[in-house]
Amino acid sequence: MRSPRLLPVFLLGACIVAAPTAVADMGDPFPPAGQDVFNSIFSHQALEILSNPFGIPVGDLPNVSFSGPTVVNRADPELGPGGLYQIPTEMISMDLDGSFGFVNATIHESATRSSVGLVRELTPGGAPGTFLADSFFDVFFEIEIEGGPTFYNRDPAYLYTGTISEVPPIGSIYSLAGWIDEGSPLIGDFVDLTGPAPAGFHPLPSDADPLRLFAIDPLTGGEFVVGFMHGMDISGHEVVPAPSAVVLGVLGLGMVGLIRHRRA
Repeated sequence: MRSPRLLPVFLLGACIVAAPTAVADMGDPFPPAGQDVFNSIFSHQALEILSNPFGIPVGDLPNVSFSGPTVVNRADPELGPGGLYQIPTEMISMDLDGSFGFVNATIHESATRSSVGLVRELTPGGAPGTFLADSFFDVFFEIEIEGGPTFYNRDPAYLYTGTISEVPPIGSIYSLAGWIDEGSPLIGDFVDLTGPAPAGFHPLPSDADPLRLFAIDPLTGGEFVVGFMHGMDISGHEVVPAPSAVVLGVLGLGMVGLIRHRRA
């Protein structure tokens, strides 16, 4: 029988950037390639633990907060399907510290899988594209429990927002709209959320088909489903200023275009 749902809340922060942050308004053109760092709030609604071979308390946990840096790279705008310009993006870093009650934990963007996405103009406006826009990320994450397991998703969480007027998208809420089968060609592309779900996409909210969380059994070394994610949101909160060009030059952190780190 399933245990009670758990409702942890995570707080994301950001602290360092290797290229200037671009901020735009409605009607402004898309910016060139760069890197964005911003404080944001990351909320889980209903994290359900099914199995507990690790000695972790199961039941209603108090709200918890995680904080640390998150970094997103974006490429130059490109012409996409339907004559709409879009910006390829990738969440390249998310390293957060916090706790579940008295148990310390960290949450990371996956070390082995790329969390990619797109920003897409809503109305054709000519090169290089203009705001308003919609956006998504296919997010792979890991939750490490101190002295215990690491929970992770094998199927990317599809986080979508319908309207942004700037990058970084301060004030916009990215919500879990569904998840995508591991290895599906849908990863990295927009999913039509208004029509029937395409093969390989699992829409939420749905108690029958939530996002699966996996862990490695400490006794057998085998992988198993440890729980389910029924919902989560990310909302941009505050831009973190980029360091000056002088600092970038000294540290050798200059960036030309998008730095894409593809991982096996």
